[in-house]
Amino acid sequence: MLLAAAAAFSMTQAGPACPGDVATSLDLTAIAESSNAHPEDISAIARDLSSLTLDVERPENSWQLWLWYRDRAESEQAACLFSLVAQEQYVRGWFMNAYSPGNSDPVDEQEMALMGGFMTPLDMRNRQWLRAVVAEQGWFRISEYGEGADQAAFLIVQHADHDVAFQREMLALLSELVEAGETRPSGFALLTDRVAVNSGEMQTYGSQGRCTGLRQWEARPYSGTFEEMDARRESVGLEHHAAYVSRMAENYCSTDRDY
Repeated sequence: MLLAAAAAFSMTQAGPACPGDVATSLDLTAIAESSNAHPEDISAIARDLSSLTLDVERPENSWQLWLWYRDRAESEQAACLFSLVAQEQYVRGWFMNAYSPGNSDPVDEQEMALMGGFMTPLDMRNRQWLRAVVAEQGWFRISEYGEGADQAAFLIVQHADHDVAFQREMLALLSELVEAGETRPSGFALLTDRVAVNSGEMQTYGSQGRCTGLRQWEARPYSGTFEEMDARRESVGLEHHAAYVSRMAENYCSTDRDY
């Protein structure tokens, strides 16, 4: 399956070409139509995403962190990986900021539609690129690329909910690498839960859930008792579930809306 997908991108000596130019890697016309936006507004966002730069000394948010990694990457593929993740994190960060408890400004519905129109296409593009890269060179192993690259690649897989078969395929690959210390146990655990929930099964670590009210977050069903689940979390380096629930409720369930 992976080898067949590699043909989706043009190949260079270093592997699949980097699709970091948003204007050429995404269908901007389709995004404009789906978000009911003016094509010029969509093009402007595409240019902004393609030209993200780190203009602060220390990263202050997620997308800046990935640019920090990009600027220090020792391979073209790793630099591309960090760029692609920075772009999707920029879009997700917009929503986080718009709905954060400290933001008293009303949400611009038109801008929300504009940014939202990019999220799924970026996730699909990133998934397609990573599939081709893994087919060509394998996973971004910690021993070769560092923990940052492993985390960035994990984010692409975690956000590929439109392709659960791909998530399951990567989970099988990471199950071998986690024992060798080539991928983080915490990331493997989160992906384990993601695949389970997306497949209608019980999760293991209680990481997947939903908002049930203002500052209220509830985990989807998990196997075993709460104590057993929390012990499994500790074994892979995840925080205790009570702290996790509190953080998720504050970060994702802090807007006054209908639940």
